[in-house]
Amino acid sequence: MILKSFLFQGSSCVIEATSVSCDLPALGILADSPAEHTMTLTHCFLAAAVLLASASAQGLAPSTSPTYLTTPTFMTELQQRLQFQGTSLAFTFPTASTNTAAGTIRSMDLSSNPILGTLPNGGISQNVDFFAPCTINVPHVHPRGSEIYYVISGTVEVGIQEEASTGRFISVNATAGQNVVAPQGLMHYVQNNECTGVSLLQIWNNADPGTVVLYANMVNNFPDRALAAFTGLDATAIATLKTSVPKPTAPITQSQSCLARCAAAAGAPATIASAAAAPSASG
Repeated sequence: MILKSFLFQGSSCVIEATSVSCDLPALGILADSPAEHTMTLTHCFLAAAVLLASASAQGLAPSTSPTYLTTPTFMTELQQRLQFQGTSLAFTFPTASTNTAAGTIRSMDLSSNPILGTLPNGGISQNVDFFAPCTINVPHVHPRGSEIYYVISGTVEVGIQEEASTGRFISVNATAGQNVVAPQGLMHYVQNNECTGVSLLQIWNNADPGTVVLYANMVNNFPDRALAAFTGLDATAIATLKTSVPKPTAPITQSQSCLARCAAAAGAPATIASAAAAPSASG
């Protein structure tokens, strides 16, 4: 019974219920992964160990004659890059992955350009953004990459929360031509508090930095008992909290108080309709 198979350029690693048979380069592609994420040979054997342990838990007898990898083949970075057209190194940003009243985000990462995954030390990725007035890229963390914000035009506020041992909060106002670094794993946000739009680049030292949006996902996904334990709220208050925080649908949203301030300054009515969907991930 084949539990999982990995394919790359005709080579394969087949994981069966009681054995592992491998003949593949150091980098492989999951046969059933639409994103075609690259994975190391080590990952192959870690996956094999998990699956074989699962098979053992199901009562399947261990094999008395397993097949081992006897002639491993490793690909150099050059060989990895040669799997792609040379023109893959030059690219334009794809169609905006986020396009709302709050702004646009266009992403270039492993999912849109797999050659980025062939670069050493995790690769690189990048977003190019336009944030409308009063837009915020909501508090989030990147579990696999540090980030640099480069401000192309306008002024943005970047807030970064340090580790719990210090509790230090850092707030920086960055203007056109300046950079701000958000270290890997630290909670941060970027906000346009102005009544005009801003443009910026987001750059990561990983082709797949990942994003975890904190507040909205926590409120919507954590069980009530956990929310009650660390907020001190009762069941009624938690139910109200959950109805007031929509599930994330977009990476950016706009501050209603900021929009009202901008409208008042322009002599327009102070009541502003919701300008964007609830926050989510990216950036």
